[in-house]
Amino acid sequence: GGFYRVVPSDESMVSSMVLLFQRFKWKSSIIIHQNDEYGYSGAQLSKQKFGEMRIITMEIIKYDMREQIFQIDLK
Repeated sequence: GGFYRVVPSDESMVSSMVLLFQRFKWKSSIIIHQNDEYGYSGAQLSKQKFGEMRIITMEIIKYDMREQIFQIDLK
């Protein structure tokens, strides 16, 4: 038999995260995403939806899978 993996859509994942933030009354977030198109689009959608719900995005951090390092913009 074959192995099949179903990955939820970005929209579904972000909706679930927003529900968690609402449930626990969290007011801010740090988004860590994979440094590729899939990770970037998920991070942007997360930031957008969090903003709509008045959840502050404190930082967006990229993780480079190939190099296995975090890329952080130190302010």
